[in-house]
Amino acid sequence: MKTTIEALRKDARRRLRRESISAAAICIVLVTGGALTATDNLPAISGTTTTSAFLLGAVMGLCTVAAVVTIKTIVSLRHALTDDQTLRRLYAKENDEFQAHMEREIARTFIQIMPALAIIAIFVGATRKR
Repeated sequence: MKTTIEALRKDARRRLRRESISAAAICIVLVTGGALTATDNLPAISGTTTTSAFLLGAVMGLCTVAAVVTIKTIVSLRHALTDDQTLRRLYAKENDEFQAHMEREIARTFIQIMPALAIIAIFVGATRKR
């Protein structure tokens, strides 16, 4: 099936719109978390704000990584929309079977280590100074 450049542009615009909304939501979470931290208004979990601060730090770290990836995607989509050749290269890169296989393997590995990371996070969050 041959894909026309107009179909590629339409798909890229749709993805750009979706990624922009995602970036805005991530930025709202980051700004809200920063404001809660800066004003010392974190809700206390288990009676102390230590656990809350740890969890907020973890969430803000994950959101920062997500923001970087999302912004990188937005930049590549905007760049691809300016040039047909770049748009075709982006489409070919995204539909590469080997790259998709590697991404699935990385995701599978990450999912396998998540329980261990969660246990470590629970123990780190549970320890508090007395």
